Amino acid sequence: GNGTGDAEEDVNNDGNFAALDCQGEQGAAGNANVFRIDIPMDEFSGHLFEYNLTDNFITLEDIPNYAWFVYISNGSTIYPVPGPLTSNVTYARYYLQDDGILRIRFFNTIDDMPYDVFLGEYIELWIIAIEALVQSPGKGVSQSILYELKAAGVDTNDYSAVANYFGLE
Repeated sequence: GNGTGDAEEDVNNDGNFAALDCQGEQGAAGNANVFRIDIPMDEFSGHLFEYNLTDNFITLEDIPNYAWFVYISNGSTIYPVPGPLTSNVTYARYYLQDDGILRIRFFNTIDDMPYDVFLGEYIELWIIAIEALVQSPGKGVSQSILYELKAAGVDTNDYSAVANYFGLE
């Protein structure tokens, strides 16, 4: 948390202070520096879904120290957010502002107008939050984590690849 790679923070002893060092002991909500939040969506309908991150596990002050990966499932397919959804007819974007509320907005692909999700269209939302132990020079927290994951060959659009990499499944 101090921006310096201290010896005890190199958990896997590879000489690098990177995302692989975030793999602590598995707990109910993930490990010490990587969290997965499972949010049911089967009772949601509308074009704006909101979830308050500070209700469960994180403070407003800590939010900027994490990279956020958001995925949504319709029961058969897991889609990354932001990105296209079922049959590329709709897409979703997420917004995380200073109030700690993660907002997911749904749109029609053709005209970019809001799309109203019907009840039960999506059944679950997964949020993976990865704390950056050391921020790369000239990069933000998310950019640092993305760089490390891509260097390790992890496709961040693939929920299973990210979850497997951090031992969340």
